[in-house]
Amino acid sequence: VVKVNSLRPALLHLFGPQAVELGRKIAAQVLPNEVPDADDQPGLGFQEFVVWARRLREAEVHEFRRQFELFDDDGSGEIDEEELCQLLRSLGYLPLQDLVADLKAQVCHDATGTL
Repeated sequence: VVKVNSLRPALLHLFGPQAVELGRKIAAQVLPNEVPDADDQPGLGFQEFVVWARRLREAEVHEFRRQFELFDDDGSGEIDEEELCQLLRSLGYLPLQDLVADLKAQVCHDATGTL
């Protein structure tokens, strides 16, 4: 059982610090501003916790798609390596050049150099 006041830290532990703001937004939609004493709360069972985790994952995917579209200046559905680095930074990640190059090599199968 996950106590109500432990839900935010548990989700953030699973999804990382880049999900802090999304986790807060999701929790604010459902949880009151002040959570009563945790000992008085029944908590969430595993299935309920999975629902919360799914909500956070869906919010992340939506945010990733929104951010991608912001960096896709021409609306082509593709971004170049530098735009990818900027996109990753905007999402709270540190884009290491070697990792970005590896990602590009795995995903880019044509000569355009875009993802």
